[in-house]
Amino acid sequence: MRVMPGRYVVITGYIVTSWLLRQFSSNDYMFTIQGNTPVMFHLVFILTTAVYTVSGQSITITGPSTLETPTSELRLTCTPSSAGITDVNIIVLLRNSSSTDYQTVVSVRYSKPTSSSVISWGNVVSQSRAGVSATGNVDTLSGAQLVFTIATNRTNCNDGGAYRCSMGVTLTSGSGGVAIDEKYITAKVQPISTNDMTVFPFPNVESVYYSVGSSVTFTCTGTVGSDKKTHTWCYKRVTDQGYTGYPTAADINQNDNGLIQSGCNYQRTSTLTYNVTNDDTNTTFMCEPFTGTVCGSNPASLIAYKSIRRYEPTTTTPALAPNTDDVTPWIIVAVIFIMATVVLSIIVAFLCRKVLEYKERLHQSVNYEVVNRGLSRNDEHVYNTTDNYEIPQI
Repeated sequence: MRVMPGRYVVITGYIVTSWLLRQFSSNDYMFTIQGNTPVMFHLVFILTTAVYTVSGQSITITGPSTLETPTSELRLTCTPSSAGITDVNIIVLLRNSSSTDYQTVVSVRYSKPTSSSVISWGNVVSQSRAGVSATGNVDTLSGAQLVFTIATNRTNCNDGGAYRCSMGVTLTSGSGGVAIDEKYITAKVQPISTNDMTVFPFPNVESVYYSVGSSVTFTCTGTVGSDKKTHTWCYKRVTDQGYTGYPTAADINQNDNGLIQSGCNYQRTSTLTYNVTNDDTNTTFMCEPFTGTVCGSNPASLIAYKSIRRYEPTTTTPALAPNTDDVTPWIIVAVIFIMATVVLSIIVAFLCRKVLEYKERLHQSVNYEVVNRGLSRNDEHVYNTTDNYEIPQI
C-alpha cells in the first residue's frame, strides 16, 4: 500500500475528477491524460486537486521482474484490495521508460451511459501493435482488475521500465481516493548469433598444419545480448572426452571497448592467442556467449569452431633391396620362355630348309624329264629308217 504524495496530485486530480463525473454527470466523459476534455472536466479537476486527501486504500501490480525478450510474455495485472473500499471507478496502467513523467498505457473505467466498463488506450503502447491486448472491468469491486499483455515472441527490450497501477476508488467514508503500486521490469535481449570463427595467420603447410611454436590468433564475433555477455573459449584435443574451458585468461581479449550497440543488443569481438604445441595433433577450439555452465550449453547457432594441427616434417626412407625370393620364379619362367622360343625357331628354320630343298629337287626333276623327252624325239627323227637321208661319210 502506498499513500499518494503531493507530486502525484495532477494524476490524482484526473482520477478523482473521473470519479466525480461518474457520480454527478449523466454524460460519458472519456478519461485520458493525453486527450481533450470538456470544460466541466477541467473545473472539477481544479476543485478536487485542491482538497485531495487519501489514506487506507491499496492496489497491487503483479508481473515479471525480468523480461527475456522476445521469448517471454509480458503480463501485468492491476487488482485492488477490498479493505476500506466500496467501489472502484477507474484503473490506469502507466509506464515510465525514460526520464520523462509516467504516461498512460491503458485504462479501464466505468461508462454510465452503457453501464459497462470501457478500455481506453494511451500513447505509450499502440493498440494496433501485434500481440498487444488489454482486458478489464470495474463493474464490481470483487471483479475489478486491469490486465495488460504483450504476447510471447512479440516483446522487445523497449517494453522494460517502471510501471505503475493507479486506481480511483470510493472509500467506505464516501469520499474518493487514489491508490498506486509500482513495479520495475528489466528487459533483456538474449544473444542472437555467433559468426564463423577465423584464425590468423593462415596455415603455412598444406592449408591445414602449423609449425610447432608458431603463434595463432582466433577471432570470434557475435551478438551477445543486452547485458553484454562475454565469450567463453573452450578447446578439445584428440585424447579428450569433451571440451574444457580455456585455462589462461591472459590469452583472451574480450575487447570491452570495442562493443557495438545495435538497438538493445550488443556485438562483441573477442580473440584468443595460442602457441601451437606438440600436443596439437588435431585440436578444436570453441567460442560461445557466456552461460556460466559447461562448454557447449548454447544452441548450435551460437557456437563457432575451428581446428588446427601441428606440422610433422616427413623423413626420407632409403630404398629397400629387392627380395630375391620374389624374383626367382619370374627368372625361371623367363628362361623357359627363351629356351622354348629358341627351340621353336630352330625347328621352324629346319623345316623351312627341308621344304626349299624339296622344291629344288622337284624343279630339277621336272626340267630333266622335259629335256630328255625332247632329245628322244630328235633321235627318232634322225634315225627313222623310213627317211631317205644320206649318212655323211667321214
